[in-house]
Amino acid sequence: MISTSGIFYSSNAKYLLEVLVRIFYKNYFIQYLTLEIIYLSELNIYSAAVPDRMHHCDLGLFNYQVNFARNYIQLYCRKDGINEFDKHLAKIPRFPELKIFKSGLGNIARFTAAEFRNMMKQLVFVIDGLIVAKRKSNLSLFQAKQHDSKLVDLFVFWNRMYIFSRKDTFTDSELDNFQKMIIDWANKFINLFTPIADTEMKYPKLHNWQHHIIDAIRNYGTINGFTTETYESLHKFYIKAPYRMSNRRDATSQIINLKHRQIKTLGGIEGSFTLDTFNDFVDEYRTTHFLALEAEKAFEVLIDSLNQYFDLIENITDKDVEATIIKWYTSAFIREVDTIRAKSNYYNAPAFSDIAINMNEEEAEKYNTIDGILMLFGLKIPGHDEQELALVHWYNFKYNDLHRLFKYDCPYVKRIPMFTVIAIESIIEPVHIIPCFNKTNEYFVNYFIF
Repeated sequence: MISTSGIFYSSNAKYLLEVLVRIFYKNYFIQYLTLEIIYLSELNIYSAAVPDRMHHCDLGLFNYQVNFARNYIQLYCRKDGINEFDKHLAKIPRFPELKIFKSGLGNIARFTAAEFRNMMKQLVFVIDGLIVAKRKSNLSLFQAKQHDSKLVDLFVFWNRMYIFSRKDTFTDSELDNFQKMIIDWANKFINLFTPIADTEMKYPKLHNWQHHIIDAIRNYGTINGFTTETYESLHKFYIKAPYRMSNRRDATSQIINLKHRQIKTLGGIEGSFTLDTFNDFVDEYRTTHFLALEAEKAFEVLIDSLNQYFDLIENITDKDVEATIIKWYTSAFIREVDTIRAKSNYYNAPAFSDIAINMNEEEAEKYNTIDGILMLFGLKIPGHDEQELALVHWYNFKYNDLHRLFKYDCPYVKRIPMFTVIAIESIIEPVHIIPCFNKTNEYFVNYFIF
């Protein structure tokens, strides 16, 4: 089985057969057989070789799409549009395992497949509204909105199709649905970029993806079955990263101990105080430390939020409240998988995670909320066990209209003036929230994380 990434498709079966034979001869040192001996009157190249998604999609089709998209933006916005594109990329908030392109895409020719997959998770939000904001003077607002919408839709359709392609199994009806996704995306790709391309869109990978990938899945199984991407990612997360954190001596035992140590929840203690000493602690801390806006807001609303929390606790007196000790932390390890942060300066930038929390255990699959962490802390009330808590700032949908809750397949939200103390154990996972550029208090919950 070989990848088709290096083969140019042709109607000339004899030429294709010669290419295959030479590849096998070069790579596997098999005895060279003359074409007369092994020549077949017809060769179905699409059965002889199967596509590798990494080369076919990540380094192939999506690479084309990104480069065409930048040319498309430059056509209607000139250089200002490309500069704005790179600025938006640099402003994407951090998220675990997500590469942020602080320097733009100037070095795109050397990007890896992993970097292109990271782009897939971001570019819908980067290009949203960009042509409207930076359009040329001879382009009307109506025209700019049309061009902007077509470009964003293309990337949304790509993400739907790509995420669907990562399924482990397919039913016949799902394969029919997948084929429709492919055709819909391909038509948008061709119609949008043909006027600015000099290739007439005759790309072998595009043809194969449109017309032969579904047959390959039916014959050989899902695409996940013939890619090394999954295993490389697992090896990196569970072996390579922990190995680099060891001293390279007896590394195996250190890796095992590291995975066990990560079960501890709160980490990075920043200080401790009681409610009686709260104001003095904050004033002293401000004189020697930088506080991000989120940390300032945490100190502003902490006392009122704690008073609401104390009202829910039975058998607690005013004296107990005054003697309560608060230990302030900057990170927490949740579900033995994810790290969340609430830190004013993390690698020279504020890091305050957004999270999904479960407000009702009986409705865990139905009722989750999205919140931004302002503070992580331990709370020790006299006569009670120490509790691990977080102070969060709530998001809500931007619009109450049921038809406008989502935009580009992602929840469209805003911050609301509501602050709550929650148990860290109620946190389900970190979520990636991206600001809507050039707008105030409008955000996307990034559902394109895969």
